[in-house]
Amino acid sequence: MCLLGIFALSVLVALSFLEFRSENRERIQAVNNAYLEEIARQSNLRISIRMNAAIAYTAMFAELFSSVERLAGPDAAALLQNMAGHYDFHDVRVFTPDGKGRDLEGSVRVEPGEPWFQDVLRGNHDVRFIRNGHGPDNLLFYSPIIRDGEIVGAVAGVYDMSILSRIMDEAVEVLREQYLADEAVVERFE
Repeated sequence: MCLLGIFALSVLVALSFLEFRSENRERIQAVNNAYLEEIARQSNLRISIRMNAAIAYTAMFAELFSSVERLAGPDAAALLQNMAGHYDFHDVRVFTPDGKGRDLEGSVRVEPGEPWFQDVLRGNHDVRFIRNGHGPDNLLFYSPIIRDGEIVGAVAGVYDMSILSRIMDEAVEVLREQYLADEAVVERFE
């Protein structure tokens, strides 16, 4: 009888241990899922903040450019340099309605039929994805330059997509470190 009781107790302890391990795995999985959701939320928030700030900066500089008489002149060059120094844009450009303009290195041109350029000449500001066959893809932020109620040009900031990739890489690294820490906890209980 005593042997049967010890055996039953041993089986009960073994079953309890298996149940504990199962519940512990489920708890850790739930914690990992919560971390993943938080990382996604935080990454989305970071990207959203940066995108909204880029749109605001572009609109602000369009307002500043409205006081510049010659958008391809030296005053525009100084303002472009200022714009580049105040945000993550890797290139900034200003254009007249005929597509002539300048960037930090000198004269540039945009084809007047470009969809984003047509959009900005209608008075819209927005952001467009630009596929780049020679390097990282870009986001183009643009705003109209308005003087005395008339659209006299456009300002554009080019945002290197690798910056967004870095934000996502940071989020994945945090998740990976947390996952490895949780896996170590699981191994201790196994």
